[in-house]
Amino acid sequence: IDGGPMMGRFVEPEMSITKKTSGIIVFPREHSYVQKRTEHPKVSWNRAASACTVCEDCTKYCPRYVLGHRVLPHRAMRQMAMTLDPPPMQGYALSGAICCECGICTLWSCPMDLRPREVMQMVKRKMIATKTPNPFRGSTGEIHPAYDERKIPVDRIIKGLYLTDWDVPALLVETRLRPRVVRIPLSQHVGTPAAPRVRKGDRVATGDLLGEVPDNALGSRVHASMDGVVVNVGDHVEIVREG
Repeated sequence: IDGGPMMGRFVEPEMSITKKTSGIIVFPREHSYVQKRTEHPKVSWNRAASACTVCEDCTKYCPRYVLGHRVLPHRAMRQMAMTLDPPPMQGYALSGAICCECGICTLWSCPMDLRPREVMQMVKRKMIATKTPNPFRGSTGEIHPAYDERKIPVDRIIKGLYLTDWDVPALLVETRLRPRVVRIPLSQHVGTPAAPRVRKGDRVATGDLLGEVPDNALGSRVHASMDGVVVNVGDHVEIVREG
């Protein structure tokens, strides 16, 4: 997982380290956390429609809800039982547009072990695909009076997700790497991908500019991490070390 256990994303072992990489956690595939995070969306739809008790805990402990935003995941969960084409696209289900995807509802608060966060993500993706506007944009309310009482201790989340074995000091081992090949993505952030400034066959040195920020765009430059020859330019720049 690239990132933390609450909001990190699953990646392949051969992934590139980018400007967004904060840390990597390696889990055994059979861990309960991994099994829940990788559940098929169709299974999540069916479980939400049949097992949600409308206890509202997913909403009660939602950090955005207690800050006054109109995020109501329990309404979206209930509406899953009322539609043949999930995720639902009416009423408060559309509040998925302002969900911050923190994972508290899925990984902590739901007593039925359901996945409200993933339902909200599906709503968000469907809104983008259907060009549905966000009806709650800018409609922030008052901070909930129980804001302080609904904060969740981090140590309880760690124990609840059975992650205690991973909550240990990380030793820093300095190793000098000499890879034969590096693949440097031109898109390493939420901004515009860098435009390539090298071509196949070019020789580059460590620190040379590989990609430049396009005019009038928000982005980040990309530089060579070793000396070598450019052998491929696409969505990434591939460099092979000589000798």
